[in-house]
Amino acid sequence: GTAETAVDNALWQPAAVQGISVVVAAGDSGAAGCDDPTEATATRGRAVNGLCSSPYSLCVGGTEFTSQSAGYWAADNGASGGSALGYVPEAAWNESGATGLWAGGGGASATYARPAWQPGSGAWRQVPDVALASAGRNGYLIWLHGAQVASSGTSAAAQVMGGVAALLVEGGGERQGNLAPSLYDVAAASPAAFHDIIGGNNSVPGVAGFAAVAGYDQATGLGSIDAAELFAAWSNRRFALRPCPLGRPGSSRNCAPARPAPRALRVP
Repeated sequence: GTAETAVDNALWQPAAVQGISVVVAAGDSGAAGCDDPTEATATRGRAVNGLCSSPYSLCVGGTEFTSQSAGYWAADNGASGGSALGYVPEAAWNESGATGLWAGGGGASATYARPAWQPGSGAWRQVPDVALASAGRNGYLIWLHGAQVASSGTSAAAQVMGGVAALLVEGGGERQGNLAPSLYDVAAASPAAFHDIIGGNNSVPGVAGFAAVAGYDQATGLGSIDAAELFAAWSNRRFALRPCPLGRPGSSRNCAPARPAPRALRVP
């Protein structure tokens, strides 16, 4: 609810000042963020996950692979367990239908104004910021209670983005704070760091959502990331966290005590 969102926002503002990065899932109910994804039909209208709409968090939406052809996948898994031969084309994640509303969350906040670092003309904060693979048919294999299971949805995608954030910290040798402003800067200066998603939508039964189009959209944000290109752009741009006092009102840019410029990022 509104009260919970306000509490988390109040926590994440000083977190950004202290160099802590907050990564939040956009939700799995498509453009009907207030409905449960297991429902057959959305009844509460358009809405977004209030927690991810905070200007102090990075909101992660969902994509799905659009090709299962041999040109993108090897016949067998390699030594590392992977089978993708390279980048696999993506669309906005949407598996809604008879089993529920399952699709990537996205839309405009009804609480937070659009921060200065987010391009666009809308008055309200738009989400998601980025999107990563979330479809159940291509889930992430994890070990849980001694068994291997598949995990999916934007909650899984957010964990992956959290791992990318950890690599940025490790490679750069410094805390990054609120990642969203710098990601928009990277998208403008180094578009190769993102795969712009231009197919699919996050409409679900009962609610018309948003289409994935060229540029930013409320289905997949800036798109999915190319980690290697992102690390290179992050290092080359040398984003500096600007000093700002803890209590500075309305600041959602990265800010932290001044420190040396980051080192070149090393991809493990």
